[in-house]
Amino acid sequence: MAVSGRRHVQMLTARRRLQRLSVQERAVLRDLIARRSVREIATARVVSDSTVRSQVKAVLAKLEVSSQLSAVALAHTAGRSARTHAA
Repeated sequence: MAVSGRRHVQMLTARRRLQRLSVQERAVLRDLIARRSVREIATARVVSDSTVRSQVKAVLAKLEVSSQLSAVALAHTAGRSARTHAA
């Protein structure tokens, strides 16, 4: 039961952090989840690589993580738990 409780807390924490993101930052996170590069994201959004890098930094700061991989993992934690609780 303790493991289940811990997972629930992790899911809630992940969801709260994701709610901090702006619409643009959520879009960037979706692109990171899809394994797109900074250049690919910039080209698709018709912005500079520097703009995308700034958005990625903002995502990492708001999610309180230090890497893109950690941001993707946090998003998966929130999503996986949401699907589990919806069933």
